[in-house]
Amino acid sequence: MEAKHSRLVLLDAGYEFDICFTSVQKRAIRTLWTVLDGIDQMWLPVVRTYHLNEWHYGGLIGLNKAETAAKHGEAQVKIWRGIVKHLGGLSEEAILELNLLTGIPIVYELDKTLKPTKPMQFLGDEKTVHKAMEAVAAQGKAKK
Repeated sequence: MEAKHSRLVLLDAGYEFDICFTSVQKRAIRTLWTVLDGIDQMWLPVVRTYHLNEWHYGGLIGLNKAETAAKHGEAQVKIWRGIVKHLGGLSEEAILELNLLTGIPIVYELDKTLKPTKPMQFLGDEKTVHKAMEAVAAQGKAKK
């Protein structure tokens, strides 16, 4: 469902790609196929690498963000959400406030050395993005 929404947002924004990267996990590959089909770019070369696989979360598997926050603290949950820290050049303080959205494409424009030329951008209408941000922020809070 999120992949179908994302492909529409990418299509509406007029994005065209040169190459795709995905993990070797079936779910990620199928998500990529859904998006590429929706934006009519199935012909693109795809690089699959285990380096993009989701991590094994050990004792966190099966816990939602609220349960994880209750067990380990809200600050620790925010640290674990820091996937974009190095790409975005974020400080320790900034990474603590970052919430990554699901189902909303994140765009980085990169130069020839693969360094970002602009900060990350969430694609979609402002209301949808704001609602998703609020939902993700609420997931990371411990229930009182």
